[in-house]
Amino acid sequence: MSAQPLPCPALVVGSADDPYCTPEVAAGFAARWEARWHLAGAPRHLNSASGLGSWQHGRELLDSLTKQ
Repeated sequence: MSAQPLPCPALVVGSADDPYCTPEVAAGFAARWEARWHLAGAPRHLNSASGLGSWQHGRELLDSLTKQ
């Protein structure tokens, strides 16, 4: 993955117990990309199998990104 800052506003959302990407690695991506970093608790890997449903908090995070 690129280690260059992204050319647009960005948000990296991670999970404290993601088996594929530790919070430290995700925070590192955010830092290299000059993106905001958000730790979303411990819902495991953030995908449809996580049982998050419509995930209102995720929608709020997306909305906050589009208002920048």
